[in-house]
Amino acid sequence: NVIILDTVTEIGDFVFAETKLTELKLPSNLEYIGRAILSGNTGVTEILVPKTVQETGSEYDNILEGDGPFAESNIQSAIIEEGMTFVPANLFHKTTNLTSIVIPNTVTGIGSFAFAETNIADITIPDTVTDIYRFALAKTKLTELKLPSNLKYIGRAILSGNVGVTEITIPKTVE
Repeated sequence: NVIILDTVTEIGDFVFAETKLTELKLPSNLEYIGRAILSGNTGVTEILVPKTVQETGSEYDNILEGDGPFAESNIQSAIIEEGMTFVPANLFHKTTNLTSIVIPNTVTGIGSFAFAETNIADITIPDTVTDIYRFALAKTKLTELKLPSNLKYIGRAILSGNVGVTEITIPKTVE
């Protein structure tokens, strides 16, 4: 295993790719996570994303070419730390083994592609969320989705490629 000091604020692309790590504790002051940091790693199955993370390293702004920090890894369960207010774009994009996510009620926005191309079948989006950006839940395994009661903005194609959700109610608060 590796120890990353809490003074570290950035982790670059592919840093722990193809390693035999079984555990990864991200530093508490982390602001930036590069692309596919655990690509090819099978040992790390859970991750706690610090509330300080603001940006990811995906260079692409489309569903085909983009990938997030945990793409091609074995992350199956993730917790976003209480205190995060915005889930960064691409945070879990192409984290195909991800089936469980905990979003705290401090979150007010979910970035583009944040959970796209994951195996999430169930997600609880807190009522504190007012903005969900494009493709945020595209190509997931969701079978139902309850939008937050305070939602104001829905980006385009948030459920693109998802065939499981057959009915959705848009809150009156959406502008």
